[in-house]
Amino acid sequence: MTGTLAPPMARAIAAMVVDDPDFPAPPAFVAMPTGADRATRIRSHVHIRAAACEKWSPLWRVLMATQQEVVELQQRIVLARYANIERMKLMYARELATLDEATRQRLLIGLATLVSFESWDQMRDCYKLSMEDAEATWIAAIDGMLPVTP
Repeated sequence: MTGTLAPPMARAIAAMVVDDPDFPAPPAFVAMPTGADRATRIRSHVHIRAAACEKWSPLWRVLMATQQEVVELQQRIVLARYANIERMKLMYARELATLDEATRQRLLIGLATLVSFESWDQMRDCYKLSMEDAEATWIAAIDGMLPVTP
């Protein structure tokens, strides 16, 4: 491995994550209804993202704590975040097409931050929202952030 010599636990985590092509984007993410109406696209995106956060959040917390130890972890984290943005570009292409490039980029970064593992963790563990309430929170926020569908 490249980077600093990692403790055994960080090396074990890195090997598991780097070798798992599904982390943290399970194949279910691919089957998003990009041609559906706005409400369906938002609900689908949120539901799939929430399921991923429920599944991967415990490991994500460990990754955040150990990412400085292993370069490969840092790279996977960055790739996961950019993959999330790429999925949103597909899901919300109609709405994003109405914006200039700079505004579109700012919105995508805001949306990515909104639907991050850290955001999910905060809603579920800090504010004690049920999964349904946390999803409803994301749905309302995304709907409010996106421009009107043309």
